[in-house]
Amino acid sequence: MLYIILLLFLVSIQNLHGHLCYSNHTLYFSQNNFSWNNFSTYFQSLSTIEQSSSSPCHVRITIDYNSIHNRYVTIKFGAPIIYNHTHIEFGSQINFIQKNIQSIVSYLDYTCLYEDLCEKKFLNKWANILLNSRNNSLHTSFLPLWNKSNSIQSKCEQHKVTNTCASYLCFMIYDELKNLSYGKYQCEDLSVTNPVKIHIKTNSENRMNDYQCMKNLCTKEIQYNLTLESDEYNELMMKKQIREYTNKLILQRAIFIVAILVIIACIAYWVQCRKYRQQGYRLTKTSA
Repeated sequence: MLYIILLLFLVSIQNLHGHLCYSNHTLYFSQNNFSWNNFSTYFQSLSTIEQSSSSPCHVRITIDYNSIHNRYVTIKFGAPIIYNHTHIEFGSQINFIQKNIQSIVSYLDYTCLYEDLCEKKFLNKWANILLNSRNNSLHTSFLPLWNKSNSIQSKCEQHKVTNTCASYLCFMIYDELKNLSYGKYQCEDLSVTNPVKIHIKTNSENRMNDYQCMKNLCTKEIQYNLTLESDEYNELMMKKQIREYTNKLILQRAIFIVAILVIIACIAYWVQCRKYRQQGYRLTKTSA
């Protein structure tokens, strides 16, 4: 009986320091009937669950900006698949047909721990600003990087990943996301990175390119992770092998030339010594 009371006490203490999250739900909407101004009306009938202080709330909102098919909005609540800590991610998949952008699907992924229904507060504050249109300031900051009609703006290739594109892409998107935060306590624990991650994919003629970068909101450090297509990777490896072979060849030739010079010097010394001997001279050490 004592063990049961102790267990109930521990559970109550855990719940006391926990927080509320929406339980597993997936909502689908057509953009034609979707209101960006107030998310709360869509969540009134959703059930909530009490989470421990170490279990985050999670939501992902995905927007299809395709103008040909029925455009949709998907909002998915539930435990995060990968991240078990605070996390913000913006992602977009851009599909090209004949060098033109055909469709775009973007999303915001968020996990949080700081208060009840923190995922709902994030949606109410940021979803409308960042995802309401493919013509908003976020999307117009990076989509022109693939605009071939403007050589000044065009920094990216739909067929391959480049460092130049990654630099411009991440810088421009982070400039639009600079006001995102995890709350006023986000940098009190220096061991927590509180990352804002960017994940951009491009698809052109069945070639998928992948750009990933992550910014630490506390240290402002940015890391890049580029996935190269196989042909570009092979090209880089070939160049590396050529450089290594060239350096090796230069070293071998330098050693060969030095060896020849040493042999010539030895032969010259031997000929000179023989000449002195034939003339009756001997090399002697002079005394002081």
